[in-house]
Amino acid sequence: MKLVKFYTCSSALLLLATALAKLVSSMGADKILQTADPIFGIHFRTLFWLVGGVEALVALACFWGKRIELQVGLLIWLATSFLLYRVGLILVHYQHPCPCLGTLTGMLHISENTAQRIVEGVLTYLLFGGFASLLWLINRRGQNEMPVPALKTGAKAG
Repeated sequence: MKLVKFYTCSSALLLLATALAKLVSSMGADKILQTADPIFGIHFRTLFWLVGGVEALVALACFWGKRIELQVGLLIWLATSFLLYRVGLILVHYQHPCPCLGTLTGMLHISENTAQRIVEGVLTYLLFGGFASLLWLINRRGQNEMPVPALKTGAKAG
């Protein structure tokens, strides 16, 4: 259980960092912020606010939530959504780097290639850690359940 809790807390920290990157970026003046996202058709500024807010909410649920199953489920849902978004970018032939960290990478002088690797690493961690945690929780639940005793009819042929 300690590893699952470590996963949820470390994922929450990663999500807070990416949420902060998006929210700070959305306040800038970079021209990409006025560009329409190729998947949803809304400005990247709006998308950064929405996704950054969702990331922050999931992170808060992971820090202060009481149900580990819900925390892991939220992380898997969010990571799967990110993966589907990235697949969508490929399907629409989006030729630019994923703006997943917003414009903060430029402010911090992080190359687009490095930013892509960071985002891919975070996504991989969220996905594999989430599904590994889910499997562990399912296995643990199965071990904790008591077997149901067979019913005895008590009727005798006579």
